[in-house]
Amino acid sequence: MGRKETIQKLAEELELKYQAAKKVEAEALHNAIADVISQSRPDAQTLLFVLEMVRFECLSQKYGELFIQGGKPPLDIKIEQ
Repeated sequence: MGRKETIQKLAEELELKYQAAKKVEAEALHNAIADVISQSRPDAQTLLFVLEMVRFECLSQKYGELFIQGGKPPLDIKIEQ
């Protein structure tokens, strides 16, 4: 087996381990959220609204991390006048 094939095989094994770990993490989070929902028994509309709020908050935080570095946009955006 050549070096390229060995590196490819190691990368594939690493990806499989990563995916397995993420699956366990996702299952645990799902079960925790399902427990909270089943305990509070909210109206379906309220539940969906709150889930959308949580989604927005998580995405807003991640967008801030990805697109704003040091308080400045990552690209020099010039406004045409």
